[in-house]
Amino acid sequence: MKRLSILLGSLLVVGAISYAKEAVVAPVIVEESKEVIVAPVIVEEEPGFRPSGYVDLQYRYYGKTENQENLGIDPDNTEGLVDPMNNGGNQRGRLQLAGRIQMTEKEKFEFRVRDWRSWRENDKASSTAGTETRLRYYYDHGQYADGKIDVASRIQYRSRGQINVQDAEYTLRLNFAKYLPEAVKDFTLAPGYMYSWNNDNEDNYFNKLGLDLYTYTLLPYGFEFEFNVYAGQFFYGRDQVYNYTTAASASYADQLAGAKNDPNAKIKDKNFELAVEAYIYKTINLYTDNTWTFDFNFEGGYDPYLWSQQKKVSTTFYDNNVKYVKRDQNSSYSLYMTPNVTANYKVTENLKVYAGIGAEYRNWNVEAQKDASDWRWQPQAWAGMKATF
Repeated sequence: MKRLSILLGSLLVVGAISYAKEAVVAPVIVEESKEVIVAPVIVEEEPGFRPSGYVDLQYRYYGKTENQENLGIDPDNTEGLVDPMNNGGNQRGRLQLAGRIQMTEKEKFEFRVRDWRSWRENDKASSTAGTETRLRYYYDHGQYADGKIDVASRIQYRSRGQINVQDAEYTLRLNFAKYLPEAVKDFTLAPGYMYSWNNDNEDNYFNKLGLDLYTYTLLPYGFEFEFNVYAGQFFYGRDQVYNYTTAASASYADQLAGAKNDPNAKIKDKNFELAVEAYIYKTINLYTDNTWTFDFNFEGGYDPYLWSQQKKVSTTFYDNNVKYVKRDQNSSYSLYMTPNVTANYKVTENLKVYAGIGAEYRNWNVEAQKDASDWRWQPQAWAGMKATF
């Protein structure tokens, strides 16, 4: 029994030693802690819409048209053998406030207010003085025809204090410029409707159905060309007198009564008219640095050419010191050019001041096509400031 116990003990000891030799102690791994820096994720948001635009304040002086002394009368006298050159347009000033506001991505508003005042103490041509206001609202309807036609609406209100007339107009503007060569920047067809009224007479109004064309093209050598056509069918609230000669001071009732007894006169309440504007522009930079810019500018053309279905275009003449108006032609035109030099000074990135001096050459008095004549120079000077935002 004792031997059996010793044998069993010996086996246990040998087994333990054998197990101990086979056992492998797993190493202890101490991991170093590392600081993980996670960079912040910056999500760039597209900038939202911000209203933008400009405000421009300008004063312009119109000097004395040349050759006034050669007309045989005092320029301030309303009686005489002929009218003063550019009667009522001499030695006067114009204060203008204009601007544009892009209110939303689709809406734009433009305004222009002009106030005309004479510099002559005894100016009898008071009809040229007054305030003219023009307001325009645009709405962008987007692009059609695979993005090739830009469609917009324009609502315009205008008040002309010089002649005591107001009008309101709506046009639908279809710009087809993307169908044309890249040099054509604007080719807009605009059907529309206008209502115009006189503040003094309830029946002195008209309705107009029109179709306008606006174009703007870049030409070689830095020239730019603007060509516009305004076609309109007029429906008058009261009869109009055509192909008729009358004293300039005659009332409407006297003109109508006289025309009824004149076999050549025509009395109509409708008329179709076509007006064409054609302008060419050129700017030559004379000097530029960080703050100053000096430019020579030229513009000129038809402003406008007018054709009327009825003979409404008039000329004037005097007989025994009485002024008469003779309406006997269908067309007229005013042809002009305006060379000038301008200087611009950049006060800040959003504010500049400017000034200019030049002269306008135009047939001021006689525009009837068969008699157009008497082109004369009129000096002009202006100064202003423009702020953008």
